[in-house]
Amino acid sequence: MKKILLWVLLVLVVAIGSFVAYLYISPDKNINGLYLVPSDAFYILESDEPIDDWNTMSSSPVWQFLKQHPYFADITSDANYLDDLIKNNDLLFRMLGSRKFIMSAHQTRPKDYDFLFAIDLKRTAKAGILNNTLEKTLKSSGMTVTFRDYNGYELIESMDDAKDVLTMCKVKNFLVCSYSSSLVEKAIDEVEKPVIARDLHFQDVYKRVDTKGIGRLYIQYSKIDEMMACYMSQPDDMINTLSEALRFSALDLVVNENDWQVNGFTNLNETNDSYLLALLHAGKSKNQVADVLSNRSAFYLSFNFTSMNLFYSELDVVLQKDEKAYSEFQKNQKKIENLLGISVQEDLLSWISDEVTVAQMRSNEYTSRADNLVVCIRTDDLKGAQEHLDKIARQVKKRTPAKFKQILYRNYTIQYLDIKGFFRTFFGKAFQKLEKPFYTIIGDYVVFSNNPFTLIGVIEDFENDRTLSNDAAYKRYKETTNKESSLTLYISPVNTYPLMNKYADAETVKDLTKSKKYFDGFESFGFQFSSKGDFLNTQAYLALKKNETGEEVISEKQLQDKFNKYAEAATDTQFVVQMIEDGIYKKFFADGEHVQIEAEMKDGQLHGKYEEYYLSGAIKVRGKYKKGKKQGGWKYYDEEGNVSDKERF
Repeated sequence: MKKILLWVLLVLVVAIGSFVAYLYISPDKNINGLYLVPSDAFYILESDEPIDDWNTMSSSPVWQFLKQHPYFADITSDANYLDDLIKNNDLLFRMLGSRKFIMSAHQTRPKDYDFLFAIDLKRTAKAGILNNTLEKTLKSSGMTVTFRDYNGYELIESMDDAKDVLTMCKVKNFLVCSYSSSLVEKAIDEVEKPVIARDLHFQDVYKRVDTKGIGRLYIQYSKIDEMMACYMSQPDDMINTLSEALRFSALDLVVNENDWQVNGFTNLNETNDSYLLALLHAGKSKNQVADVLSNRSAFYLSFNFTSMNLFYSELDVVLQKDEKAYSEFQKNQKKIENLLGISVQEDLLSWISDEVTVAQMRSNEYTSRADNLVVCIRTDDLKGAQEHLDKIARQVKKRTPAKFKQILYRNYTIQYLDIKGFFRTFFGKAFQKLEKPFYTIIGDYVVFSNNPFTLIGVIEDFENDRTLSNDAAYKRYKETTNKESSLTLYISPVNTYPLMNKYADAETVKDLTKSKKYFDGFESFGFQFSSKGDFLNTQAYLALKKNETGEEVISEKQLQDKFNKYAEAATDTQFVVQMIEDGIYKKFFADGEHVQIEAEMKDGQLHGKYEEYYLSGAIKVRGKYKKGKKQGGWKYYDEEGNVSDKERF
């Protein structure tokens, strides 16, 4: 960001000089500034009134809050200076008139990216005169200035005291600039054979976007996974799905008192066999999952469609484009049917209505595991859903070795469903982490989770009105969105922060402590697609948190304390074990990653090998159970692996 503001300051100086020059120098032939943007851009920002737009953005509460972040600390003085410069020279800047401003982001090396800037000089000096003006201006600021040639264009390179090198070049009617010289060189190459600006799919959304806000944002989805790789240690299935299924978004940015909103259009990659492509062809419906989702939801991704039958038929059509993918789809469906003796169409799909959601929870007093994943499926036929799921549960008990008892918790029946691969088969990679889940029915939704404690947490929050639909921040978000959608991504920053250590890469984790204030400061972020003819109406929303009274804020430590007390009161054999008849039981430490206890089960009792571990992974206790009672020799170890005690039963 510091580079951006330094460059804007420089452009202002150049613009003042060009105002004097344009009165008597003939302009070069003008071009569209987007022709300069290299084809590998993650996203592009465009403004027709950069001075007015900067004034609007810099005075907004969102920006005022963001610039307090340590990451922005070194640019605060530059930003304040820029504000003063514009205000004190307002008349001069108005005389300069409107100027096209473009900024684009590009990967420059693994795990890093940089920006390219371009400003329309309009009737400005010829390259020699402009370069002479720039050289004098830069040298007077204490910078070292050198020149070099690239394919017939003269590049100006200036180095400051921090050894940062700013590269500039006049290309047609634009001044192009970057702290990565390779991006300036790419812009020169691009202007001869532009890719993005001439892409018909880009033009389709470009010509439809409004220009009511402070600027336009263009997103190239084929590069989004590369951008996210700069922050994440491993690929994300949701990001990858969007990258493959979508082409471009053209969005108008609107700055309000306490939020930023974008509105525009997105087009689909019709050649892709993505599940998302089938979804976005299957219409839209009202997103209602907030009625059952806990207000502890870190984020959720909702698939909405006119009907499950329509989605299934569209999925069948899309997958047939890829013979291998379609064959695997049919094979997985047949495998589920043969293993359990059921009909996927009748027993699993017939009762699904118009909405399927995958959500990630933060921890609560019932579970401290990081993997608090749930899938919520809406149904208009609760009786039919229960009957078909009961049938599948009976088939599971008959045909699979792992057997589980159903339990009753606050009048909610929790059962186990061993149908590995179902969710990924029908809804794609975003759902692949849900395998062999527990499930219950809450409201109009069948709710699934890998962890029964997660379901108990959702039940408790639902019964105590702690749902998203009762959350003030979520209500404000919903007021900005369409009533019906095809796909919705909602993020609660305050609930997402505790999960970041699990998903962020090592470098990002180091900065998390500094960033906590900013996760807490923003109340919500949302992204929504709604089918509209051949395009998707696209909306996004980012809002600052409002200070509201009466809401109980529970810290992570308090949550952990509650969990510890609960775990002491409800031991494994009192709750978890009663659900497991045969198989291996595992209990995890609070981080959700490291195994604390691993034990064999039979007929609902501890039976067989029992091992307990330290957080480091070292063995702590080793022994055997027989029908729920300790049997034979038991050994106890210290953290160095030495035997500290022995017992015989």
